[in-house]
Amino acid sequence: MSCDEPHDSELYAIVSATDGPYPGVDTLVSEGQDKCQVVFAEFVGIDFRSSLLDYHFYYPTPSSWSQGDRSIYCMVIDPGLKVIGTLQDAKR
Repeated sequence: MSCDEPHDSELYAIVSATDGPYPGVDTLVSEGQDKCQVVFAEFVGIDFRSSLLDYHFYYPTPSSWSQGDRSIYCMVIDPGLKVIGTLQDAKR
């Protein structure tokens, strides 16, 4: 999908989960929250705690983990709104 079309969220980073045996959902959620929040500021231009924007993320499932997937996909959203264009450097 093009950024010119209305969309609910925007991929702003792909970070890696810690390697090893499948850590479980709680660990992946904690790691996703921490890592996506750190790179949020780099993408949006202000710290997450000061932003009007929010984020969510997708993490590996046990079956994708067994196939070598260690990617956590960080998605920025403008709560309740569709976005046209990018939220990069939105500073809000």
